[in-house]
Amino acid sequence: MDGLLNDLPARTEGADSAPVPPLPAQGSGEHFRYRSLTDAAVRYLPVFREGVLLGCLWAAETDDAAGFVAVGADAVQVERFWTERLVRCGREGMRPLQALHRWVGAAEDPVGGAVPAEARERIAVTLDALRGLPWLR
Repeated sequence: MDGLLNDLPARTEGADSAPVPPLPAQGSGEHFRYRSLTDAAVRYLPVFREGVLLGCLWAAETDDAAGFVAVGADAVQVERFWTERLVRCGREGMRPLQALHRWVGAAEDPVGGAVPAEARERIAVTLDALRGLPWLR
């Protein structure tokens, strides 16, 4: 199964809508950051630049962590680019799962690339499983 779970609903059908807990963050104001580690399953979307995979944007199913797994020669720059975008989302009050979808279909950036409009959200059972996918090594 390669650590992937596909086509799972984002939330349990019929679940009570409980109040949304405060946004989990590290720091505040200009120094805001979502948590960057989780033991929960993660939802992820691919990011491409000129048709080349740059990595995956991810958010924990528990809605308390988000980040970017980068690959390739520009991994450091690309990861920094997406980390800055996630920081911006947090400052705007977005939860991690909202931030995951914020740039789907947006114009391609020359550094950070883009999440294609037709990208299909996938689920990895853990962040380590996502990092271990063959096409992300």
